[in-house]
Amino acid sequence: MAGNVSGNRVTKIEYEKRVRAVQEWILQGRATCDIINKITTKWNINERQAYKYHNASFEIFKKANEQDISIKKAYHIELRKRLFLKLKNKDEPAGTRVALRVVDSMARIEGLFVNKKDDVPYDEKTNDEKPLTPKEIRELNDKLNSAYL
Repeated sequence: MAGNVSGNRVTKIEYEKRVRAVQEWILQGRATCDIINKITTKWNINERQAYKYHNASFEIFKKANEQDISIKKAYHIELRKRLFLKLKNKDEPAGTRVALRVVDSMARIEGLFVNKKDDVPYDEKTNDEKPLTPKEIRELNDKLNSAYL
């Protein structure tokens, strides 16, 4: 639990109220130093304890967002699978490029690609993407069809 400068402890309910107040100040866009100053003066606690309240507030945000992000990832992956399955003309170069971009987008969401060089065929001399050859397009199309159909 949290303590103040005089050494008294607060109840769990009071601690949660304080953490919630700090969250509100964070959401209002106040600077960290201003929040710490407000905590120390309002609740008569030392700076170290004020930072504990601030960190506890961010941990709650972090836990809530981790749950939301996994739900959002699942939604967007399913959306892209649906787009891929409905995509027409996958046998043609333009359709294969679109299909490849959809699959690449899914891979990025899943965290499989780290940077641009890993995402696409890359020409280091010109710093550009290399165009796919017809053979590469056919091979990719076969892989995509077998992976998602």
